[in-house]
Amino acid sequence: MITEVVMPILAKIAYKLSPRLCFSLQYFHNRHRFPNLSNPKNFSEVIGYQIVRGEIDQYYELVDKIKVRNYLAKWGFADYLPKVYKVWDNANDIDLTGLPERFIIKTNHGSGGHIICKNVNMLNVNDIKEHFDKMLHVVYNPWETQYAKIQPLVYCEEFIEDGHTIPTDFKYMCLDGEIKAILLCFDRDSNVHKLVYDENWNKLPYVKEKAFVGMNYPKPKNLEEMNKIAKQIASRFVQVRVDLYNAFGKIYIGELTFTADGGILRTFTDKAIKEMGRK
Repeated sequence: MITEVVMPILAKIAYKLSPRLCFSLQYFHNRHRFPNLSNPKNFSEVIGYQIVRGEIDQYYELVDKIKVRNYLAKWGFADYLPKVYKVWDNANDIDLTGLPERFIIKTNHGSGGHIICKNVNMLNVNDIKEHFDKMLHVVYNPWETQYAKIQPLVYCEEFIEDGHTIPTDFKYMCLDGEIKAILLCFDRDSNVHKLVYDENWNKLPYVKEKAFVGMNYPKPKNLEEMNKIAKQIASRFVQVRVDLYNAFGKIYIGELTFTADGGILRTFTDKAIKEMGRK
């Protein structure tokens, strides 16, 4: 079996030879078969098709968590954006003065690695600087070239309160302007729980982890509004993942992603990505 250490090295070599080969090897490593990138059908293949054709590179400003705010505001979603308190282009410039008691610090190009503050007086600014100095230099999958075009920044954002230590993430998987699935990630401060629903809040057996079979999550009272936001954004693209939060009825837009999970969609079963794809 190819180890997790060797696979990234092979991926970089493969990408230099061929983006198609690179994505196909990653897909095979996780799905144990090669993708159809000539006539894509399942959701993962559609993403892979866009990757190998270089179609996703154009969205580099939309996956920049700072620059995308300008687009979302222009599209009429300004009221759904969390407040941004400060932005730094150098980790050594991070300064916590003047910030509210609770907030979250992130990078504009990263996935994970954020720091949640619930009491600003408990933070060690030097530890934060050291952490984000590393995060600013994180390198992503070689086929996700849109992230390489982003100028890495650190920013401080409003902390979204929804009753959980880390707010529940509603990840809308959209294809051809339609909601194919809503992936919920919750209780992320411990062992993240994942459930999948359709847009009418019918639970779908799409997640690989069997441990979540007996779980349920309450239907948001403003689900229709959340669906509407996701569909309006998705109507502009072939496929996109729209991440939303719901804080006691107040909806926030988190980010847009065009290569969800590197395009492989490892959380989802083979049957799921087929049903989420094109007929």
